[in-house]
Amino acid sequence: MFNEAEIDIFNHTKLHIVFFGEVLVGARLPCLTYMLTFKDMEERNANWAQFSADPDWKKISQAPEYANSVSRIQRVFLEPLAFSQI
Repeated sequence: MFNEAEIDIFNHTKLHIVFFGEVLVGARLPCLTYMLTFKDMEERNANWAQFSADPDWKKISQAPEYANSVSRIQRVFLEPLAFSQI
């Protein structure tokens, strides 16, 4: 999806973007990757709840051009090392 409106919603709901990526080949297509930063899981959960409830997101996510764009969600949580710039 990664359109301007979606990125605006990420920013508005304080989902701090590191990068978005799209897998081009492989067995698990379509596959999008979002890397975001959070202070802790509480902040993560609150910000995702805001994003999910956002009226603009609800409108975008129902658009016909994005039908079948999510087949599976896999979450991976990483913790930065002391020398990380994140």
